[in-house]
Amino acid sequence: RVPDWGLDNLSERDVVREHACLRVQAKLASEYGLRGFLAPTTDFRAVYDRLPEDPLAGDDEEARLAREAYARAEVPPWAPHLRRGLEATRRVLEEVAELGGLEEGARGELASLSSTFEPR
Repeated sequence: RVPDWGLDNLSERDVVREHACLRVQAKLASEYGLRGFLAPTTDFRAVYDRLPEDPLAGDDEEARLAREAYARAEVPPWAPHLRRGLEATRRVLEEVAELGGLEEGARGELASLSSTFEPR
């Protein structure tokens, strides 16, 4: 097994692939109102936050790789499990929101993570 899916995070070798992964993550999460909620917490957060509304748009290698990866989400072994997990996450957050519990613990300048969830 290769750590971090074989991506080299110590050099610039795989930056395009890392950015493509972020695009796929943003696209899938957006479809469930989870784009902000499931945003990365790594050094790549700034890149993620700058992605366009349609993170698969573009004609560069990064966008092309992202579109290829996104298409794989629709076939095994990823389908249907990936989307079921995203849907379940969305449902849990909606249930907690109905109970009024998402904002509990948010104080002062500490923004609540739940503020990034976009219920349907």
